[in-house]
Amino acid sequence: MAKSLTDIKFIDLLPASISSDPAIMAAAQALDSVLAQTTANIESINIWSRIDEIGEPLLSSLAWELHVDYWDQSWPDSAKRATIKKAYPLHMRKGTPEAVEKALSAAVGAGVVEEWFDYGGNPGYFKVHVDLVTSGASTKSWDDMTRLIKEYKNTRSWLEALLVSITAYGTRMVASAVMSGETVTVYPYAVMELEQVDIVRFATTFQAVETVTVYPQVA
Repeated sequence: MAKSLTDIKFIDLLPASISSDPAIMAAAQALDSVLAQTTANIESINIWSRIDEIGEPLLSSLAWELHVDYWDQSWPDSAKRATIKKAYPLHMRKGTPEAVEKALSAAVGAGVVEEWFDYGGNPGYFKVHVDLVTSGASTKSWDDMTRLIKEYKNTRSWLEALLVSITAYGTRMVASAVMSGETVTVYPYAVMELEQVDIVRFATTFQAVETVTVYPQVA
């Protein structure tokens, strides 16, 4: 029966000729404890499958390994993970509007590139619209955006305008309370109205009398 690495023991691998030797058995048991510790640490080097769990300094090491063009240690871990995940696809599309938009989206906020022919500008120029969602507007965030755009745009295009908006998300609590009361006054029982019920009977009769006279036949 096949066994996984965590189930394998050295004593099970020993040939029958030495498996009953006390010294060999003791050595096998000692190696089993070392093997168990090594096996437990295997998961710690399995980085890519745990990208959403790891933090610093592994994130910075991955950024260096993947040649991330722009990296800021002050970014939150969520922004760093997003940048690392997009590093390879961005390298493949570097120099395109899509690369600029995805780089901005991963680092600072949603970015949209508007090329000169979209708004009737001068050939070779473009504008970028950015909605900041991970940080507020500051000199640093402005520098971050311009550096990202410079890293991922093509060299023949020129940034004409950087238009920034800020979207803030919050939770609004609404509460209400209703209080009501009722005053009931109970007086001693008193008859306020009398109602008399009578039975009324109606009777009628009809009588009719008819007289018939039969005369002799006249000749």
